[in-house]
Amino acid sequence: MANSVISSRLRRKDKEYLLQTSWLEAKQVIVNSLFCQGNLVSQNTLEYGKGVNPEKISELLRLVHGTELEEIRRLFELSDNPNGQQNEAEMRFLLGEAFYHRLLFEEAVFELTKSLDLNPNNPPALELSARIHLSSGNFSLAKDHLRQAVELFPKYADLRLLYGQALAALDEFVSALDQLKQAAEINPYYAQAYFESGIVLLQNVLKKKDYDLTLGLPASALQYFNRAVQLDPALLIPSYQEGLDFLHNSEYREALARLLACRERQREKHRNSLHDYYLKFICSHGLVDEKTLSRHIKALQKMLEDNPTYADLHFQLGTIYMLLCRYITQKATGQYRLALRQNPRYKKAERNLKLCENDLKGMDLLLKAML
Repeated sequence: MANSVISSRLRRKDKEYLLQTSWLEAKQVIVNSLFCQGNLVSQNTLEYGKGVNPEKISELLRLVHGTELEEIRRLFELSDNPNGQQNEAEMRFLLGEAFYHRLLFEEAVFELTKSLDLNPNNPPALELSARIHLSSGNFSLAKDHLRQAVELFPKYADLRLLYGQALAALDEFVSALDQLKQAAEINPYYAQAYFESGIVLLQNVLKKKDYDLTLGLPASALQYFNRAVQLDPALLIPSYQEGLDFLHNSEYREALARLLACRERQREKHRNSLHDYYLKFICSHGLVDEKTLSRHIKALQKMLEDNPTYADLHFQLGTIYMLLCRYITQKATGQYRLALRQNPRYKKAERNLKLCENDLKGMDLLLKAML
C-alpha cells in the first residue's frame, strides 16, 4: 500500500478546518493533522510495526480519521448548542479544555470567556486562560490577567506558579521567584514550583539581569531541582539528569535547554484527559469507547508505577474505572434485550434488564456529580 490520505473539511463561524489523516509507508506511521484557515494547528502520530497488512491499514486509516472527525464535530455542536440540562458554565469550561488540548486557542478562549461570564469564581478557568496566553506568547496579557487572578484567589498555588512563569518570560526574574516562593509556601509539596524556581535562576544568569540571584549558583539552582525530584520522582528522565550534569559544570545554557525539555515532557505526560470523557458522556448519553478507556487505563497504570504518589493520576484512574463500569453495564443491558427478543418470556432476563436499567440511572447521576 502506497502513501494514502483521507481529508475532510468542516466550516464553522467563517472558519474552515481541514482534518487530514495520512499513512506514511516508509515510516510505518499514521499522521493525523488538523488545519485551520490553511495553518497547521496540531499533529499526532500513531506508530505501527513493520509488515502490517495493507488491508488492515486502510481500515485503520478510516477508523482513526472518522473517530477524530466525529470528536471535532461533537465539540463544535456542543459549543453551538449547549445542553440545557447541564451546568453551562462548567460545560463551557470543559469545552475550553478540550479545544486547548487540540491547540485551538481562539475557540478555547471563547468558551472560557463564556464560562467566566456565567461563573466568575472559577480559578481553574482563570488558570486555563492564563495557560493559553502563555502558550500563545502573549506574556504581557498573561501578566495582567494573572495579577488580577491572584488578587481574587491569593491562596491558589497554580495561579502563583503561572504568574511566576509570565513574569520570567518578561525578564522580571526577582518578582517571578517571589511568586514561585509563595506558591511553594501555599503548597510545600508543589514540585513544579521548585522546578520552576531553578529554571528562573538559570534564565536570569543567562540574561544577566539580577546580580544577586547569580551569587549562589550553581548550588542554589541544584537545591531547587533536587527538591523537585524528591517530590516528583517521575522527573528522573534522561534530559533531567543531563541538565543537572551540565549545571554541576556551570554550563548554564546547555543545562537550561535540557531541563526545559524535561518540563515539556512532563506537561504532556500528565495531561488531564477527563474532560474528553465527560464531553463524550454528556453528548452520547454515557456512551464511551471501550478500547479508548482500556488504553488510558493501561497508560495511567504505567504512569503510577513510575510515580505512585501522584494523586491526580489516582483520581483520573478511579474515574475512568467508573466510566468503564458504566460502559460494561450498558453492554450487559443490550445483551439482556437481545435475550428477550429471542425469548420474550425469559423472566430472568427481564428481571436483570430492569436491574441494569435502574443501575444505569444511578450511575448517570453519580458520574455527572463526579465529573
